[in-house]
Amino acid sequence: MPYANQISRRLYAFLCEQEGAIAAEYAVLLAMVAAVAVGAISIVGYHVTGTAASVSARLPAGSDVQLGDSMSTMQAHVNTIPP
Repeated sequence: MPYANQISRRLYAFLCEQEGAIAAEYAVLLAMVAAVAVGAISIVGYHVTGTAASVSARLPAGSDVQLGDSMSTMQAHVNTIPP
């Protein structure tokens, strides 16, 4: 029965090895972190889109506010927004 003894020792050594288990745990942890990050980015993106749509709807039609305009130009347009 030396062959059976050798198999049982190899099986025991394989089951006790922790390098593979640690790598699997890190992979699961990384997947969980990635899922939370994607969810958070999705939620923030949804709220930013809603806020931008709200601001856009409140601007007067034909508003010429452009990215890079001076603060005084933007303030003049903001002052025309009804409360």
